[in-house]
Amino acid sequence: MVSLTTNALPDKLQNNLIKNMYESGCYFLCLVHIAEKENKYLAVDVIRFALECISNGWLQEDFTVVRPDLILGKLLEKTVTVTIIDTKDKESFDTLPHKAIVNCWYNKRTGFTHFNCDDWDSLENSVTVKEGKIVSYRVFSW
Repeated sequence: MVSLTTNALPDKLQNNLIKNMYESGCYFLCLVHIAEKENKYLAVDVIRFALECISNGWLQEDFTVVRPDLILGKLLEKTVTVTIIDTKDKESFDTLPHKAIVNCWYNKRTGFTHFNCDDWDSLENSVTVKEGKIVSYRVFSW
């Protein structure tokens, strides 16, 4: 079994993990951003934490987020709920108690999906954000 210590990871595994995080880790990284913003003293070792989330089944190796509530809950040490709101149901958005929101963008031309927060984006110049539109919101409360 691979140790969760970053230095103990074989270079190929670490490089693959970083590549997948760079290409597809935007939702996961938004959750880390939310936690670090909520707790300014929190500094997350994203590689170690990603491995823990993969091991727990909350995150797939390609960085598809399976359990965002458990990922954010682990970081915040709180029980977290997440509600997905379609943009057509935007009026219900304001009635939900929430602490954080993650935007889900879709670019019809490229077929890509991207996640960001209003105050932060893992990609500085995302084509999906430039050319696409928000299709849903992930609304988090704790």
